[in-house]
Amino acid sequence: MAGEGADQDTGAVLRVDGQIFAGWTGFRVERSLRQGASTFELTQSERWPGQESYWPVAEGAACTVELAGELLLTGYVDDVMPGYGPEEHALQLVGRSRTADLVDCAAIVKGGQFRGYTLEAIARALAAPFGIDVVVEADTGAAFPDVQVNPGETCFALIERLCRLRALLACDDAAGNLVLTRAGAGSAGRAGPLVQGVNIHRASARLSHAARYSEYIVRGQQAGGDHLGGAQAAGPAASVKDAAVKRYRPQLEIAEEQAGPADMKLRAQWAQRFAAADGVQATIAAQDFRDGNGAIWMPGKVSAVSSPWLRIERDLLIVSAVWKKDGEGSETEMTLTPPDALTPEPVPPSVASSGAAGASGWNEVV
Repeated sequence: MAGEGADQDTGAVLRVDGQIFAGWTGFRVERSLRQGASTFELTQSERWPGQESYWPVAEGAACTVELAGELLLTGYVDDVMPGYGPEEHALQLVGRSRTADLVDCAAIVKGGQFRGYTLEAIARALAAPFGIDVVVEADTGAAFPDVQVNPGETCFALIERLCRLRALLACDDAAGNLVLTRAGAGSAGRAGPLVQGVNIHRASARLSHAARYSEYIVRGQQAGGDHLGGAQAAGPAASVKDAAVKRYRPQLEIAEEQAGPADMKLRAQWAQRFAAADGVQATIAAQDFRDGNGAIWMPGKVSAVSSPWLRIERDLLIVSAVWKKDGEGSETEMTLTPPDALTPEPVPPSVASSGAAGASGWNEVV
């Protein structure tokens, strides 16, 4: 209900055109490093005092969503779903961050290509027509000689494609900006610890060796030259071992693009670190929206997780957070993993500099 302050300290608050709507009987807000636009759902199952016979918020309305006095999302109301019965009026509002326009809409680029643009410049050119700012938290690298826009490709799909070539992530922030970042980059910092028996309400984990190998071998080809003989150019290779895998389990990958020994080594190191990190996934629900330091649990922060039952005693990155309230109470549900699991795959310089779509430049041989 507009103007009520009692629930604003613990509940979700929707602001539209200067009006405040609080007192929601249920809500769900999600932000993630793996998605381009945050989402929200707000529900109300009782008629609010003083409310007119119609609902004053229209679909498409610009809005913000706050929780416990802190901004979580800046965006738009996508869907308004009112309903009623003999004894109650119900309402559900669904919406997304401002970056939803980048996720939904086609990249309309004169000539269908960008020549000599950096990733940051391409992202700003695509976001500008939508009035979306771009926040850069990591080095985006040199300019691409030529980036072709695929027919029908959305703005976010193009940006995400180029981010993979530069080992970057694309997501949004609370203000509705597009953020180009790396896992652990920026000013997210650390969250308070998550401790079994203290602030962990419920939890589950997946600890897996299924995709881990005892040795990661990468082979490739690079062009010969005055200082590089044919035999040397034909077979640059590198390998990295995983001491935690005791069985004989080799993996061999072949580079589809030209790459030297340093590129092979980088790829092998990434493969080993990624597989080890991706084998640790946790879902943890805390009974509060704030950590022990008084800050709201937030994606991008690192938390020290201590849970003997999950067999996890280590720092994990908060990949996504869902703040929710329903008939069973309020909680923050988080997905967590080691930061290396969100480090994008490296690509050979020839691919990274071209901005080409499609293949990563690596081909796994099984």
